[in-house]
Amino acid sequence: MDETVGARAGETREYGAVGRVYGGVKNGAWQKDEVCKMGFAKLIGNNRMGAILALAIMLVGGAAYAWRFGLDPAGAGGLDSASGPGAMDGALSAGELDLFRGLRIKMVWTPEGDGELVANARNNALAKYKAAEGDPLPEADSMVLGYAEGAAMKKEGEFAKIGDKAPLAPGMELEVGGVLGRTGSFLDMAHFVDAGAYEQIKSGDDRTFVGWADPKTPELFYRLDPGELGTTRLAFAKGKPVDYVIHELGGEKYYPLVLGSKEAEVMREEKRFAEPGDTIRGFFGQNVFVAGVLKQTGTPLDEMIFSPLSKKEMR
Repeated sequence: MDETVGARAGETREYGAVGRVYGGVKNGAWQKDEVCKMGFAKLIGNNRMGAILALAIMLVGGAAYAWRFGLDPAGAGGLDSASGPGAMDGALSAGELDLFRGLRIKMVWTPEGDGELVANARNNALAKYKAAEGDPLPEADSMVLGYAEGAAMKKEGEFAKIGDKAPLAPGMELEVGGVLGRTGSFLDMAHFVDAGAYEQIKSGDDRTFVGWADPKTPELFYRLDPGELGTTRLAFAKGKPVDYVIHELGGEKYYPLVLGSKEAEVMREEKRFAEPGDTIRGFFGQNVFVAGVLKQTGTPLDEMIFSPLSKKEMR
């Protein structure tokens, strides 16, 4: 069994045994397939102390997340807590879900290594969402903020009221035209702009896209090639960056995933995986394994799944 560590970008590494293996999707539920005695999790050095340390990081990160977004433990505060769709349970209607299907998204990276989501949506889809403040639709010289992003930017002094200008991208400011009600999705961290402003943003990239775990569950993906991970400032809470490479098991390719902290929490609750090193079969039509989980940041990174797979390669 080859246990080579630190393979160059684009290379594959063979492992003779795998860890917990999770099977494909059936009616939106992930089914556990089998559990073996040894696997990636053991090979990449997970241990009990690592789990305790990760728990401590999550507790501290959770407090920082609540402080940044001005939220109490129940998710209220910052803005009007009687917000729009999904304020109570995160459930969105079929009409509201239409927004995700026509959504264009760019990730704008800050000098600190954080990512900001800039989105352009069809007005008829965005109009189905209520505004907590101002208008729900962006104009040519304005932007509409997601609920959590609006709360965070207010807390950080980037704007005080609707009509103020606030930064969107390096060298670019727009008037804040509105803040959407809470949706319970990654839309809460987005900046919505019209098509003209979206095209003006050259510092963003087009690697961010929406995938569907089931007809009611949009997931936020970012395509990141294995050799590019070292160019980012992504900070791991669990797992190792060196394991973000394509592996080969029994003649099949397994693609690495790096999960944002909140996404990892959801996937654990759904029993898609337990620890870094676990593999998932049939994940959007591909075999994958969890290479790592990021530290909580209080930014859209917490909601994301990083993978070398493109939207066309996922089913």
